[in-house]
Amino acid sequence: MIFGEVPLDRAEGVILAHTMVLETGKLIKGRRLGLADVAILRAAGLPRVTGCTVEPGDLDENEAARTVAQALAGDGLQLGPASTGRCNLFARHHGLLAIDAGRIGRLNRVDEAVTAATAVPWTVVTPGQRIATVKIIPFAVDSATVHACVAAAGKAAIRVHPFRSRPVGMILTALPGTTDTALDATVAVTRQRVEGLGSRLEPELRCPHQPDALERSIRQALDGGCEILLISGALVTTDRCDMVPAAIVRAGGTIVHFGMPVEPGNMLLLARIGPVPVLVLPSCARAEALNGLDLVLRRIMADLPTSGRDIMELGVGGLLD
Repeated sequence: MIFGEVPLDRAEGVILAHTMVLETGKLIKGRRLGLADVAILRAAGLPRVTGCTVEPGDLDENEAARTVAQALAGDGLQLGPASTGRCNLFARHHGLLAIDAGRIGRLNRVDEAVTAATAVPWTVVTPGQRIATVKIIPFAVDSATVHACVAAAGKAAIRVHPFRSRPVGMILTALPGTTDTALDATVAVTRQRVEGLGSRLEPELRCPHQPDALERSIRQALDGGCEILLISGALVTTDRCDMVPAAIVRAGGTIVHFGMPVEPGNMLLLARIGPVPVLVLPSCARAEALNGLDLVLRRIMADLPTSGRDIMELGVGGLLD
């Protein structure tokens, strides 16, 4: 691409660099000048115009933006039309946004002419939401630069993992003096959280804060068909051998991970009973505010692998309040 002032006798086909307001009307930045445009400029007494000339091997800004956006778009994304050197990517589903930040960084380091910006990774997105944009800075860019950007980013660096609707069981344990009002409030917040991810809270069970009673309730919830089980203990679990995880193990479960580098939410415990993930809620999960439960529950609802290592890697950005 050649950028600069061009005499009017060579201006046909030049891409206009700046919007020009003339007595006869307006010529918009980015317009490819035709013979009629050149005549208008000549009638206005202008000897030359500032713009760019696309050379062999160049891609215009829209084609370049579309090419890069197509490479970035993985499952759950759709492209908007390319215009003024910009191509947006939109979510197809209600789900969790996954972005390979390293690959986006490599793309942006190839050349200043090509840029890609995204929404925050691991956020909940809705259908039609813009979650990334590719912008070409000049009016055209060498095709080799575009191909280098595509190679640096690889394929499908951005994906939306849709949430899958399923029954989510909940067990609340109670001590003498625990009020139904307090339990009802916890259920209401949890139902809002679960339904916000496209699932439903069922069954909901309550039992004394005792190992035998909790073990029976766990088996009852599993028999009821829940695919995820949430347990809100009257006392916060403080050790892998505490009452709630011990009851999970007695019911045939395995403790996957205890604790997480997220605040609020440090005391979350993840277990499994067969294929069913079991989450022992930290006390902060009784409130609506974003906490560690949300980060883990979103992954599970989107059918993403959720291991102890995955939880351990949540520390960067894990200070939520």
